Amino acid sequence: MPKRTWRERNSFNLLAMLFEIYEQELFAMDEALQKIDLAAPTPLERLKAAMMVIRKSLGNLSKHHADNPPGTKQEEISYCKTLLPKIYCWYIFHQEWYAMISAVPVTTTENVKAFWLDELRVMSRFPAKYPLHYGYYKLSGSDLDELFFIKHQEAQSTLMPEVPEYDAIFPTPCGYLFAKFRAYEMLTNAIISEMAEKPQTPHTHPPARKRKSAMRWTGDSINLAEIAFGIHDTGQINDGTATLAEIFEWMEESLQIKIGRPTRRFDEIEARKKISPTDFLDRMKREINLRIDRKNSYDPEAEEERRQRKEKRAQRAAKARASNSNNNTTDN
Repeated sequence: MPKRTWRERNSFNLLAMLFEIYEQELFAMDEALQKIDLAAPTPLERLKAAMMVIRKSLGNLSKHHADNPPGTKQEEISYCKTLLPKIYCWYIFHQEWYAMISAVPVTTTENVKAFWLDELRVMSRFPAKYPLHYGYYKLSGSDLDELFFIKHQEAQSTLMPEVPEYDAIFPTPCGYLFAKFRAYEMLTNAIISEMAEKPQTPHTHPPARKRKSAMRWTGDSINLAEIAFGIHDTGQINDGTATLAEIFEWMEESLQIKIGRPTRRFDEIEARKKISPTDFLDRMKREINLRIDRKNSYDPEAEEERRQRKEKRAQRAAKARASNSNNNTTDN
């Protein structure tokens, strides 16, 4: 019996290392895609940014594969069957999702619902074209792995699917097919989630949720003025075109408080001597950093102090409400 090579004896460790590299790449890609979802305002911008991120991850994975060619059949199978499809499926997903979102009819909610139902039918028709391979994918089969996922093994087999558009980054057509199966399952879930919401036509805004109680500012008005100046000077409203007077008026209406004239409040802030001109914003920054620290480390004593402070604030608020109620009764 011939001796096994070092690589064959250690194939499990090498395969584990390959999966670890893939997990790191997938994690980095996922983080970048989440940031894009928050930052990119339009579907086209999200698509362009997402494509750049995904191509980078695919390039990194392909480079590692080229620099470290599979030494065993299991490594080659894992790369084509599992690792590459799990990243490439996002490439397919974002292209298809952008095409769908761009085609949503700007008409009635009934037409929008009919559109998504038709897209669901498209998603279900694709796997039906490849019943053998989709069944193999769903059942996590392994008997035909060498045929389906090792290059050149499939050359003369009638079991290999005809996938004329498959990307050359895949060693075999089945690898691409598995990526597409994954992508279409993701698209199906995305469509179902879209339909679960109350149908909206693209030119209308979803109705605002009604709050049980009105929101009003109960802190010092000068603190709100600091926020208003910060919002204005960093251009956060209407692409930076909103004036200070408009921002002050918007805050007064939204939070039921009189802030005053911007010039007068700025003079007050500028004239501060004992405290920082941006005292409230500094406190906000400090509290957010403390919140981050609390999340990363639990201190029972500090937690008890915070609980006591919270109770005291609640008691003071209750006394204030009771006092206001008594005053109103006396006036009546």
